[in-house]
Amino acid sequence: MKINSSHQQVACSSLLPHALYLIVTLLASLIMSVVFGQGNAELPVMKKLTTTDFKGQPDELVDYLAQTTPVISLRYSGSTNCAENGKIKLKVETGVSVSERSWLKLSKIKTPELLNALLSHEQGHYDMGAIFSIELKKTLSGICFDKAGYKQQVDSVFKSMYARYDTLQKEYDTDTDHMRNKNMQLKWKQKIAAMWKNIR
Repeated sequence: MKINSSHQQVACSSLLPHALYLIVTLLASLIMSVVFGQGNAELPVMKKLTTTDFKGQPDELVDYLAQTTPVISLRYSGSTNCAENGKIKLKVETGVSVSERSWLKLSKIKTPELLNALLSHEQGHYDMGAIFSIELKKTLSGICFDKAGYKQQVDSVFKSMYARYDTLQKEYDTDTDHMRNKNMQLKWKQKIAAMWKNIR
């Protein structure tokens, strides 16, 4: 049975409430800002955000200074048969990039200290997107799917995992008050660092 490849992209914004954009297409290539090595595909070379990553038009109606929109990419295709008849394991690739809708109010950032603090906060959003992409790949790669219904099963797993990720992103902004609560920002920085350690 021929298994077609599928590609999904989800854009998650740090703006509350979050907007979910799901685009399902048939693409031959995977767009990634995370580079996976040949030896250990789960460990990415992490991207560090800079002001050049924020290309979108700022929303002047909100009082915070930046919005980061990580884009989660997922591509999968039929790979090997499982021991159980009628089941397959999928070849899965995932990644994260920064949407061009991400924005930064540079004109309102008056000091290097404020810029560094803001970029550090937005880095947290991006890092959680990267962590989610790794967890997604690990989870999907370990499941034996039905040949006849694997697309629906992948979609179900994806939506369940994404719901948890989306909740985490919202909690991050709420707890830190978009970086203004310095104590909570430090706690979340440590929490995200622990998440990285666990996923590795």
